Amino acid sequence: MSMPSLIFTASPDKITPDLARNGPPPPHFTCDAFDDIKAATLATLCLGEDIDDIDAVVARAPDYTTQASSDGPWIYQLPSVIIEHLSTLDNAGRTEIAAAWAGTEEWDIPDDELNEFQAWFLELCTFLSRTPSQPVWVWVSL
Repeated sequence: MSMPSLIFTASPDKITPDLARNGPPPPHFTCDAFDDIKAATLATLCLGEDIDDIDAVVARAPDYTTQASSDGPWIYQLPSVIIEHLSTLDNAGRTEIAAAWAGTEEWDIPDDELNEFQAWFLELCTFLSRTPSQPVWVWVSL
């Protein structure tokens, strides 16, 4: 099942159930299935912590800030450790993080699709680097 996701910036007062219901306006970064556990896994990699410590990974999962209904869509704030860490890396470092994240159970990207995933990840890093002054949010829908 595909879960469309949109990554965007907004001040916290803009994060409402209406925004969850209608989705964020552009500009946003489109991706597939960027749920809270994938965010927690990426945060764990950024922290250099043990990715196999499932309890620690799950503990890093961001809480959903708002939702349109119990069935979604949902919005959560992207952990700042992700943005902060990725901003310190060059493209080679970002590509290493992308490869590690692609190999997790949450993504399980096949080897023949790794280059495409890494290119997507570098685009995500570029988007995140343009948004330093506001919180970054992820809108997720089923």
